[in-house]
Amino acid sequence: MHKPVVFVSRQRGVSIIAAIFLLVALSTLGALMTVLLSSQSLQSATDLLSNQALYAAESAVQASAYRINQSQDCTAGDVTAQQLEAGLDAWYTISGSNDTINGHALCRIIATGMAGGSSGNPIAQRQITVLYGTAFLNYP
Repeated sequence: MHKPVVFVSRQRGVSIIAAIFLLVALSTLGALMTVLLSSQSLQSATDLLSNQALYAAESAVQASAYRINQSQDCTAGDVTAQQLEAGLDAWYTISGSNDTINGHALCRIIATGMAGGSSGNPIAQRQITVLYGTAFLNYP
């Protein structure tokens, strides 16, 4: 009679190779997930700062319109690097100028909101330009 053929000795190394391959694949997947999550966190922080800069610019437009109404001068609202609130890393700048469109005198307000970093080197910056008509200006 013939002895049965046993392939046990050939199969011992296959399980080690499969285990190493599985560990490498899972490690790579874990590293990719870490990179993806950290980039998503950075994007969320940038979005937050961008929104803060937009709100700072909107606040600047409101402040400028108030100052223009009080003084009846388009350049009265000019402000350089005004911090919104103590402890909040958000600033705004405002510049105003006289403008005429279709014969109507208007004030051009350029408001820039900045957030994060410093007022000289912000992480996010948003700018709004508004043409503001007021009752004190003479219309043709």
